[in-house]
Amino acid sequence: MTQFIEETGSAILEFLIFGLAVNLALLTFSVDIVQVQKHQLAADSIARHASRDFSLNLSEISAQQVASEVATGFNLQPNQWQIAAECEPADCMAADALVKIQVLVENSRATAQMPVLSDSAVNE
Repeated sequence: MTQFIEETGSAILEFLIFGLAVNLALLTFSVDIVQVQKHQLAADSIARHASRDFSLNLSEISAQQVASEVATGFNLQPNQWQIAAECEPADCMAADALVKIQVLVENSRATAQMPVLSDSAVNE
């Protein structure tokens, strides 16, 4: 067995370099996870607020404005998110109609459903 005549080096320096590399990898991973969570929270919030507004007002324009305000609160640009609204059954004025809002923020998707609560739909 060969013995090393001279062992030089600094364990502290090697530990610091290895620790720095691991910390940078963890930091990068954490930032990515936080970004995904932010997008999912934004999608959920936009869908929930827009479905509530649409079910009360039966106006896609109003729901779009509410969605824009919520997206602005999450610092999202208009090209970062999409929204789609539909009613089940297709007639939103039916007494048992459900409003379904689907939102896509980057790669995060959320859906919110709510019954139509508008006075014009209920009184018919």
